[in-house]
Amino acid sequence: DDPTKMVLNGAGGTTLIYDHAGWDGNNLQRFIFKDMTWGKVDNFGYTEGAQLHGFKIMGQGTGLYDPSYHFSAIGAWKRGEVSTISDVFVYNANNYGIELGGQFHATFYAERVSMFKCGRAGIGIIGGGHLQVHMSSFDDNGSCFEAIPDASGSIGNGTRIAAYGIKFETGKTAGRPYSRGQQLLEGEGYIKADFYGVNYSRVNSIPHSLIRIKSTANTSYVN
Repeated sequence: DDPTKMVLNGAGGTTLIYDHAGWDGNNLQRFIFKDMTWGKVDNFGYTEGAQLHGFKIMGQGTGLYDPSYHFSAIGAWKRGEVSTISDVFVYNANNYGIELGGQFHATFYAERVSMFKCGRAGIGIIGGGHLQVHMSSFDDNGSCFEAIPDASGSIGNGTRIAAYGIKFETGKTAGRPYSRGQQLLEGEGYIKADFYGVNYSRVNSIPHSLIRIKSTANTSYVN
C-alpha cells in the first residue's frame, strides 16, 4: 500500500483524547494524527490523497497556549492532490487544531471543521502553504489562522488562503471566564488571503485587531 494515500473515517461519534501524562512517543512532535511523511523534504515527502473524516479530538489543554510543550491534534505534511479533512471537531489543542508543515500544500482542502480553544490557532501554516477552508467554525482560539516561518525562518513561496463561510466567536460567557480576543488571521511574511462570508460574534470583549500581519519583502494582500 502507498503510505501517502490513506482514508481514515470515524464512526458513531468517534472521540479521541490526548493523554499528556501518559504520552509515549516523540515529545517534540505530539499529534493524534500525523502524516507518515512528516519531516521528509525530498521528492517523496508529499502526502497525496489522504482523507480524514468524522472525528472529535480532545486536547486536554486549558485554552491558553503553554510554551512548555507541543501538541497539535492533526499534523499534515506537504499535503498534495485531493487531500482533505472534513467533519472534524478539535477542542483544546495546545498549539493548533490542524498544523500544516513542509510548505506547499498544493490542494489541501478542509470542510466543516470546528476548532475551539486551541492555544495558538485553529489552523497553523508553518513555512508557507496553499489551502482552502469551507464552512468551518472557530471559537476562542488565539487566531482562526496563523501563518509563520518554519524553524529555519523560511516562508517558502508564501501562504495562500481561500476561506468560504467562516464563523468565529470570542468573549467572556458563563462557560468561558476569559476572552482570547481571537483574531481572524495572524501572520508573518508574504500572505494572500481571501475570506468570503465571515460571521463574527464577540461577547463582552473588544479584540485589539481582526487581522495582523508582519510583512517582509513582499506586500501581503487580504480581501
